Amino acid sequence: MKDDFFVEEKEEKTKKKSKTGEKEKVIIPEYTKVFFNDFDFLESIQDDDVVVIDIETTGLKPHRKGHRIVCISMTVDNETVVFNEFSEKLHEILKNKKIKKIAHNLSFESMWIKVIWGYWVQNWHWDTMICNHILDNVASSGLKNLVKDKFKVEDYDINVKKYLEGDGSNEFNRIDELPIKEVMTYCGYDTYFTRKLWLLQRRQIYKDKHLQKGLSFFMEGIKALSNVQNNGICFDYVKLQENEKELIRKIELLDQSIKNSKEVSKLEDKKTFNYNSTKQLRHLFFDVLKIESVKKTVKGFESVDVDVLTKINTEFTKNILEHRHLSKIKETYLSQFSREAVQLGDECFIYPFFSLGTTVTYRSSSSNPNFQNIPIRDEYAKLMARSCIIPRKEGRLLEIDFKGMEVAIGCCYHKDMNMINYVTDKRNNMHTDTAALIFMMDKSEVSKDVRFCAKNGFVFPSFYGSTSRMYNDELKEQGYGELTFNLWEMLDYNTKEHLKDKKIKNIFQFQKHIEKVEEYFWGELFPDYQQWKFDNWNQYKERGYIELFTGFRCTGKMGFNQVNNYRIQGTAFHVMLWCLIKINEILKIRKMKSMIIGQIHDSIIFDIVDEELEELKKIIKYICTIAVREHFKWIIVPLEIEAEITGINESWNLKKGFIL
Repeated sequence: MKDDFFVEEKEEKTKKKSKTGEKEKVIIPEYTKVFFNDFDFLESIQDDDVVVIDIETTGLKPHRKGHRIVCISMTVDNETVVFNEFSEKLHEILKNKKIKKIAHNLSFESMWIKVIWGYWVQNWHWDTMICNHILDNVASSGLKNLVKDKFKVEDYDINVKKYLEGDGSNEFNRIDELPIKEVMTYCGYDTYFTRKLWLLQRRQIYKDKHLQKGLSFFMEGIKALSNVQNNGICFDYVKLQENEKELIRKIELLDQSIKNSKEVSKLEDKKTFNYNSTKQLRHLFFDVLKIESVKKTVKGFESVDVDVLTKINTEFTKNILEHRHLSKIKETYLSQFSREAVQLGDECFIYPFFSLGTTVTYRSSSSNPNFQNIPIRDEYAKLMARSCIIPRKEGRLLEIDFKGMEVAIGCCYHKDMNMINYVTDKRNNMHTDTAALIFMMDKSEVSKDVRFCAKNGFVFPSFYGSTSRMYNDELKEQGYGELTFNLWEMLDYNTKEHLKDKKIKNIFQFQKHIEKVEEYFWGELFPDYQQWKFDNWNQYKERGYIELFTGFRCTGKMGFNQVNNYRIQGTAFHVMLWCLIKINEILKIRKMKSMIIGQIHDSIIFDIVDEELEELKKIIKYICTIAVREHFKWIIVPLEIEAEITGINESWNLKKGFIL
């Protein structure tokens, strides 16, 4: 069969019906001949060959006892062979540093082979999932979708798909219920189509040196993140159970208070009342209690969102809000930990996935559990979630974070000299200074919470193109913009009382104030940055895409904010990722026991051995402030890092500031 042509050896798939009328298995056509356990094939593989590999396993993650690799497929040139007998020669090929390896989502194969067979696959050459994401940042990168789109083949997994799904990422699937030859044939098709995809991608990407740079970088990145992923995060399951019990007790008390409230007593049908139903809550407030509507939904109904319940401000509404709050902590954060925890010996671990193949901004994503979505600002949620994450025995957790990373990377793009001078002067702090400007207070008065509001409510959205004069559909008739509304909603009682002393008593007056702040901020302080945003937007409209310094191209339909956001946000992550790669390499070369266990956008989290702390501090500081600027010559401003560390054996929520 020729490499560049799709050949179907049988006629189109057909469906048969049994005598009972129920659908039987679909008969799929043969796309290529798949051979089984041909050990002569392994002997024929040479050092300069390119081997496409795929494995079928008993689940999604390999760490729970009893999981195994069922079979492995290898495609070289036009030949595909699948093995469920694993000879020493097969292992030699995977460990061979000269033979190039290709996979679709290599971190899966990499993790399973490391855990089950005890070694890392050597010389990963290409990941077709990563490459497809680089070629098209908005398209799906799933193999079956790509095969359907590129080669007009669909459902070759139809006989096996449901057997490969488990109830959870650590659970066992039903693969052993299938005939082994059927599993192996499907596995063979995976490598066959992955190779065809690679050939297609290779022709596309070799025409574009800019994207070649991105692919090379992300290949190093995904290998490093596979290593991080496999390190695992130590987890206190007993503490999790204690926290869940506490939440359940509080939720049940709130539930009883709500149901026994005087408000609910006025309903005709109290027993069927569901306070989580928007429709029923609306009926109670506006039909039964005759409360005056203060806000409408986009469709014109009376709103009962958080803003409305907060303004009603009764014990009843406070209980509903707290019930929602605690339920979210339990169901969104603790439940995912409970599903993902695996007991290994005396310790318990979670193993989050980290992917580089899904996010349109070319940042990473995390899942099972989502390690990048663990509470930090909500103190109670932070306590409940982060108190379960602990270091390995006698260790510490260390987190490093790039200070003002996106502001610094923005300077590298827009080159506004006012801002460059501003960020290079260590006496300045963008978020603190902006908070003082917005809230009309001395810098010494700016609290951590007020700084957070200025940072996330004004600085970030404003830098990416949002203004107080931008209105969404719901706010169009309200007289204030989305930026103003979001910032106002972030403020606590004391900050609003402080603004009252400054003659700003409501959101409408706050709108006028923010407009003046914007005029000063962008008209006097940083006018060149403001102009860059419009130039960047016009360039996108002409080209239909934007490019990142690091070798990536964002395409597709984007708005003004996205165009100005994606370049900076993606590039800031890439700077952190480069540092992660280099630090991880040094840790392995020096055979240090300290390890990287996770990353959250601009930060890296370590599980460290105390006696290695001084050495690690030097490594981190050199890589993150000196080496990275030597590598990325376009970084024209200094980079600063902040650190927080726990005590020995202390949980993540107890981290404190630490000077590197």
